[in-house]
Amino acid sequence: MTWQDAQEYCRQTYGDLATVDNKDDLNQLVDLAGGVDTWIGLHDLNRESMDLYPNSWRWSTQTRSQTGYMNFASGQPDYNGGRQECVRMMPDGTWNDRPCSQQHKFVCFSGPSSAKTYHHVTQTLSWESAKSYCRTHYTDLAKIENQAENQQVSSLVTTSSWIGLSRVPWTWSDGSNGSFRDWTAGEPNHV
Repeated sequence: MTWQDAQEYCRQTYGDLATVDNKDDLNQLVDLAGGVDTWIGLHDLNRESMDLYPNSWRWSTQTRSQTGYMNFASGQPDYNGGRQECVRMMPDGTWNDRPCSQQHKFVCFSGPSSAKTYHHVTQTLSWESAKSYCRTHYTDLAKIENQAENQQVSSLVTTSSWIGLSRVPWTWSDGSNGSFRDWTAGEPNHV
């Protein structure tokens, strides 16, 4: 049975797939499964699409793209090693996903969405720290909705720099916000 089939069955019969909030929940599920691989409600169904699932790519303004525009390099985003949730622009104008904790220069914007002005900041910060800096000194991290805006930002970037795109992966099927994870070594991976 696929994950989607299991989700549909559980929603029709019980409410939803199991959510694991702590080690006690996990131990109970392990006992119930009896050593058989079993689906739980944790999923990462949206690696590339903007609009299909609640864990999709979002701008730091907490909005989805209005146009669906993206400029990921070939093979990106790859979520390599399950740890790449923030996006940087490369000097050629393409985007790739990287761990949010990495330190990079970044691009902020100011003004209304219809008339953004972009500002390249040469200080190197993590994605979250860059977002805070942009919100303090400008409006937010760069939000790029089309090729013309991408070219504007690209003209400022001489080394890889954060932009405002990120995602929240691995959400629970029932919409709960539990953060408990007990991954096997090497997981999650990008396969």
